Amino acid sequence: MHVAKIPAVASWLVAGWLAVTATATTRAETFTWSLLAELPDHHGVAGCYAGVCDTTTGADLLVVAGGANFPMQPPWEGGTKVWHDTIWVLSHPTAAWQSAGRLPRPLGYGISASYAGRVWCVGGGDRDEHLATSFSIGWDATREQVRITENVLPPLPQPVAFGAGLLVGSRLFIAGGQASPTATKALPLFCSIDLAAAAADTAPRPDWQVHPSWPGAARMLPVLGSQGGHIYLVSGAELLPAANDAATATRRFLSDGFVYDPAEENWAEITGPPLPLVAAPTPAVPVGFSQLLFLPGDDGALFGQQLADQHPGFPRGLLLYDRITDRWRTAGEMPALPAPHAGQASVVTTPAVAWRGQTVIPSGEVRPGVRTPAVRALAAVRQPAVFGGIEWLVLGGYLACLIGIGIACSGGEQTTADFFLGGRRIPWWAAGISIFGTTLSAITFLAIPARSYATDWSTILLNGGILAVAPLVAGWYLPAIRQANVTTAYEFLEQRFGLSLRLFAAASFSLFQLARMGIVILLPALAVAAVTGIPVVPAILVMGLLATLYTVLGGIEAVIWTDVLQVVVLVGAAVITIGVALAEIGGLTPAVELAAAADKLRLVQPGWSPAGDSLWVLLLGAIFSNALVPYTTDQTIIQRYLTTPDEAQAARAIWTNALIAVPVTLLFFALGTSIFCVYQLQPETLPTLDSPAQLVPWFAATRLPAGCGGLVVAGVLAAAMSSLDSGMHSVSTVLTNDVLRRFRPATPDTTLLRAARLLVVLLGAVGTATAVWMARVQVPSLWDFFITVMGMFGGPLAGVFFLAVFQPQLGSRRVWIGVIAAVAAVGWLVLGTTANGLLAGAVGWAVCVLVALAAAVLVPARATASDNVSVPETRAV
Repeated sequence: MHVAKIPAVASWLVAGWLAVTATATTRAETFTWSLLAELPDHHGVAGCYAGVCDTTTGADLLVVAGGANFPMQPPWEGGTKVWHDTIWVLSHPTAAWQSAGRLPRPLGYGISASYAGRVWCVGGGDRDEHLATSFSIGWDATREQVRITENVLPPLPQPVAFGAGLLVGSRLFIAGGQASPTATKALPLFCSIDLAAAAADTAPRPDWQVHPSWPGAARMLPVLGSQGGHIYLVSGAELLPAANDAATATRRFLSDGFVYDPAEENWAEITGPPLPLVAAPTPAVPVGFSQLLFLPGDDGALFGQQLADQHPGFPRGLLLYDRITDRWRTAGEMPALPAPHAGQASVVTTPAVAWRGQTVIPSGEVRPGVRTPAVRALAAVRQPAVFGGIEWLVLGGYLACLIGIGIACSGGEQTTADFFLGGRRIPWWAAGISIFGTTLSAITFLAIPARSYATDWSTILLNGGILAVAPLVAGWYLPAIRQANVTTAYEFLEQRFGLSLRLFAAASFSLFQLARMGIVILLPALAVAAVTGIPVVPAILVMGLLATLYTVLGGIEAVIWTDVLQVVVLVGAAVITIGVALAEIGGLTPAVELAAAADKLRLVQPGWSPAGDSLWVLLLGAIFSNALVPYTTDQTIIQRYLTTPDEAQAARAIWTNALIAVPVTLLFFALGTSIFCVYQLQPETLPTLDSPAQLVPWFAATRLPAGCGGLVVAGVLAAAMSSLDSGMHSVSTVLTNDVLRRFRPATPDTTLLRAARLLVVLLGAVGTATAVWMARVQVPSLWDFFITVMGMFGGPLAGVFFLAVFQPQLGSRRVWIGVIAAVAAVGWLVLGTTANGLLAGAVGWAVCVLVALAAAVLVPARATASDNVSVPETRAV
């Protein structure tokens, strides 16, 4: 086959394979319902305790216990409400319910949560009293029935029934309720307890912690939910003394909502639901990364009316709340119940239980006084992918261009100087764009808009640090490294401080790159999965294969020219996407007004805490972690300095990158904010995505003209492959020059070239495998994880390079003392404190430099050749 045909053939093979694997779908937005076996009590119950109990064989049993009903006749015919103590268990979704024991007494309307293999039950009551006590339901393998343990928790601050419970991690939160059956006021109680400490059953015994109450009416029968580390309290009924009898209570149905931040211990009001959701199954169901599904409750429209058996039941509509846009939208309806309750659909006063990938709604009240034995399960449905044929063509063509660049550059890679430095023939503007393209990873393109969409602009300072550092890099670091006539930055360190620090730096860089390669390829794989329907692992494999292929073929020249193409495509895609968003919003002015009203344009976070994104933390992070560390220690960037014909052109490349970085950063923040404005105006079009990284590609594929979505996705793939190819190529350069050539100087250049290409293949495999592993491990925040890793490896190394440029006379012994102290300091900061990972770069640099300088006074230097190296006086400080 002719070489010129390879790109087209390869792209069509890749596109065809991806289209086949795309039969899997990725977006959960609609829901299906299924019926489990009915409870043996054909009347059903309301107010049951429910949860999941583990057996010794590892099976998880669904447990339903207690509750109340009207077994003889309905209340409008004089029926009496009866509380129950029976415990039922279900071993499998297709099995039948089995009786497995009894509660300590007939009870109902309490709070239950599943933790550590047991169902923890708190509060509740009967006709005569409400309780502050607790018990747990475990499994007794010997007797083949449940085991009840009473008083597993201290008493509640006060008796509670008709409240809501929510388990967040190991902490059980309880909100609202009623203190007694005759109480005419609801409780403003909001408290929590650590079930992990209670399950450990060791002294001291945990106690209930009372938190500030929400800034609204006290209530019973609210709904709780958790998303994004926050707790949401929605609806409920306020109790008021009846107008004609102050000893009895009437209800005011509430349609408000509040959000609680556990870290700050404060509440804020949110947009309430379009109608009350009193006594809806609780907790709400988390959906994707930003939404909560609320099941219908009693809206109060028929409250107090004596409709007897003519009551039509409760509303059916499902509601999705998006925590970022603070908007509600409908999400279908609950299906009708089977006979004898055909015509009714919704149930109230029953918990929602997560069991085997579904949310189970056991029994419940279908209309006042009437229960159902039906047990239903809710599951998310994966919607079809939105990637069309034109998008696939654009994606295939773009991938072909990348391979074509590799082939076009392959003819000039005859020596290691060509493979590593491009024969020093790269023009300054291309090198500058490539530097920016290397730092413009998929993390930047996906995570920054996702962050500005979800929060605000307070982290925009991070990418401005290069403006402060560029004069230092171009004026001092660049001349020192270029004059050393090296291939890697770490050769320069050996000339100043000896071999040991060269190997330390090479190892630090290589380990960091191995960690980074996994992150920068995983994020776009998640994004591509959201839009195209391709499973994450095949997307990772394709990116790893293609990046490895063109890097092996074209060396650093292919890497640089694909960077240039990637930057043009990504910036163009961002401009087009913002333009489409502004058109839907109605222009720039309405967009700014919407964003400002939602506090999306905030530039500074208040406070001085080192754990948050306060101004001083961001400034230090911008200067050190985001600028000084990468631009003075990172071989992927420094290698670009060495590819230009001379030092003057390298300096231009550095300034080109600096001047591009600021406006493009503004562009990416504006991209996330403009998407936020669109979805706030059009909440009915809000997608349900599994990760914030999927936001931009999804918006592009669903809102942009045909083909543009494919270009955006192609650009995302290219951004990931650009970071991956830079990492592979630079680590290959380091291992070849700092290890092979250093310890076997007589090795022929052709052998080294073959070794370098083989290393690229091996490193591509390692980076791809790392991404696959990370896809199966939950990382709380990819962006924070990336910054933390950069600081841990980069801060001490930045200190070493600073000393190499400005204080080469220190000698390796003193510098090593600084390095050891810096690594210990960074380790303590990252592992032993809650400080923001952005500070790791500054701490590592400062400790290394200051301790090394102090060692110059206290520790005698060894006489080595490197100790006599100096820099020109005009470059000294």
